[in-house]
Amino acid sequence: MTRQLAIRRQRGAAKGLAAFALCCGLCIGLLLAAYSNFFRNAFHFDDSHVVVNNVYIRSLRNVPLFFEDARTFSSQPRNATYRPIVSVSLAVDYWLAGGLSSAVFHASQLVQLLIFGAVLVWFYWRVMERCHPGPSNKYLALFGATLFCVHTANTETMNLMHARSEILSALGLILGFLAYWGASWLRRSFFYLVPIAFGALAKLPALIFAPLLLVWVFLEGQHSSENADARSRATGTGREAAIAAAPAFVAGLFLYWLIERAMKAPDVTYGGGDAFHYALTQTWVWLEYLRLFFLPVGLTADTDLALFTSWYDTRVVAGLVFIVLLAVLAWRCASSRTGWPITFGLAWFALGLMPTSSVLPLAEPMNEHRVFLPYIGLILAVVWGAWLSLARWRVGAAARRMAVVFCALLLVGHTIGTHARNETWRTGESLWADVTQKSPRNGRAWMNYGLALMERADYPRAKVCFERALELTPQYSILEVNMGILAGATGDQKAAEAHFQRALRLDPREPAGHSYFARWLIGQGRASEAVPHLEDVIRLSPADEHARRMLMDLRAVQGDQESVRRIAYDYVALMPADDRARAYLAGKTPVLATPADYDAYFAKGLALGSQGSYVESALAYREALRLNPRSADALNNLGWTLGKLGFYREALPYLAAAVAARPDFELARNNLAWVKNRTH
Repeated sequence: MTRQLAIRRQRGAAKGLAAFALCCGLCIGLLLAAYSNFFRNAFHFDDSHVVVNNVYIRSLRNVPLFFEDARTFSSQPRNATYRPIVSVSLAVDYWLAGGLSSAVFHASQLVQLLIFGAVLVWFYWRVMERCHPGPSNKYLALFGATLFCVHTANTETMNLMHARSEILSALGLILGFLAYWGASWLRRSFFYLVPIAFGALAKLPALIFAPLLLVWVFLEGQHSSENADARSRATGTGREAAIAAAPAFVAGLFLYWLIERAMKAPDVTYGGGDAFHYALTQTWVWLEYLRLFFLPVGLTADTDLALFTSWYDTRVVAGLVFIVLLAVLAWRCASSRTGWPITFGLAWFALGLMPTSSVLPLAEPMNEHRVFLPYIGLILAVVWGAWLSLARWRVGAAARRMAVVFCALLLVGHTIGTHARNETWRTGESLWADVTQKSPRNGRAWMNYGLALMERADYPRAKVCFERALELTPQYSILEVNMGILAGATGDQKAAEAHFQRALRLDPREPAGHSYFARWLIGQGRASEAVPHLEDVIRLSPADEHARRMLMDLRAVQGDQESVRRIAYDYVALMPADDRARAYLAGKTPVLATPADYDAYFAKGLALGSQGSYVESALAYREALRLNPRSADALNNLGWTLGKLGFYREALPYLAAAVAARPDFELARNNLAWVKNRTH
């Protein structure tokens, strides 16, 4: 009889395991379905300077630099925060893709979410088991983790490659708790602090581990203590919690000092305004984040929320009421023997919001990708609270089945919502059109929408967008840069220069102003004026790839081989596989002709010059002269091309040599007179 009972138990356990495995498979299927359409989505927002134009992620050789210099994180100095773990992951993606393949970067993001989801199931299950062990806990944990992963609001994180910092930081935080709950030697050796350091090096909010650990040890101790006196029990567990969390606080302070003080790039700014009004606004933001959790409609990649100016604003009052109710709920649940995980989840939600939604002002009062970390705790509180409510009401089997159906429909609903939201993130045009509709007073959104329209040569609509942006943000230097690009593309070069000059007056330390002005100057035959601007870009933004390339080419056109080799050497150190820089470093031209003889390079120079590619044309003529130094035709054409680029002083000796080699060369004489006239 005992044996038969054991066999039945084994069969029951096997069936239970199979059922759980089936549920896991279905949940993974939902997650894959939710993000099945986001692989070809474009790079957006800060991806432009963290990924697309960041020379440092082009080679895995630069990995040590990520830990040495915060400026390697971004080509935009003001955004170059110290996040070496993120840079490493982006460099690995670039290596795997062999370039900037959005599909590979997005696939990597999804893999990270899958790993995170698996760890989150384990985390939720451990919390629930430590409070009230039961066979349903693993299903509750699976549901909570799946809800988190397919939640429509988290598309705002998943579609931004630089925002994987949220995933990696939260992963380190959760692994820290799992390690703390693991073998005793992990606590004695403080090994549980290793994943916290990993998370903090991805993004600073992982450091909320210390106060969360304090809350956890206190809450768990309150309900495991044998002391019947409430005050004595609170005092004892409070002391135990403080002792347990002390190493985490010490480590957190050190990591904060390292990241925000020792390794912080000199030009980094978080762009925040008045702390008091920022804090007032956050009361409403907290309520809005809660609303998005239960009803994630109206999502926008860039809100137009302005700072509140008065404490009696009805939105501030509503937010304060919400925060008070949240605190009361947490307090009441803390005293419940089975409800205290709700308090822990709400504490997680509140502490997770603190770094971005408190008195520490950031440039934007609200960003919807900021809820990634806080929602981990909110889901725990909601799922556990709902389960306790069902148990307390002692609902029947039919009601429980209805609850299961509701949970399944909720997951499917979020899967559909996430899939639909991914379509909005497809291109820059689709994203910013959506933002301008939902955040019509956001000047940056109008500018980015105009930029997307300009990229497909829809200049009239782009101009309308830029003018709208100018009304909302009249002192925005990047907007002036884009208006300059648009004016140049439509042929109004006088207006273009005025916009570029105003951009530099508004913000002389903005690399984009110098970079795009330099490009415009080159196109206008004023390359000599572009050189100092490109040098400024590299000084301000060492991670900028395009400025290095342009300066290297211009120095080669000028014939300054020493400068070319120096720039090429630095470039190859960052990008060993770059053929253009390697050619310069070897003393060769990156412009190739077949066959590699004088006639082929001369013809190449003619063809490139006829297309207006004067930089490439000049390089071809230089190679032709290397093969035939006495060619009057090549000397003349190189001198004329240098003149077209605005390098008049550099052009003089070549044109003079052409005339000396062929005194009756009238074209060379005319070109020489033209260049001399320009130098006066």
